[in-house]
Amino acid sequence: MRVLPTEIEIKRAVLKSFDSQQNSGIWPKYFPLFNYGMGEAGSNYFFSFELLEVILGEFEKSDLLEERVVLDGIEKALSWCKSNRLVHRSGHDIYKGWNSGGQITTLKEGKPELA
Repeated sequence: MRVLPTEIEIKRAVLKSFDSQQNSGIWPKYFPLFNYGMGEAGSNYFFSFELLEVILGEFEKSDLLEERVVLDGIEKALSWCKSNRLVHRSGHDIYKGWNSGGQITTLKEGKPELA
């Protein structure tokens, strides 16, 4: 019995995943990876760009990345990144990046996740 999907099945799943990408460039949340404690942010989800990173890394030498739906999806994701980039100053230091929303305190303060 075969346990892992074939390469064709995996590529089809990736292509299909772009059907779920929102116009904003991110994917809708599904089940949380874990939940924070009381008084914290709530749930933590797989961030859209972790998914995109996996796709780009796994298929970098594949013709999959040349598919129109994938190219359009990457363009939408980059547009989201450009629109939602945070800049946070702390003393003389400047931090730039994004926040997936998992930590409510840093999100309210407009801090990127690694600031």
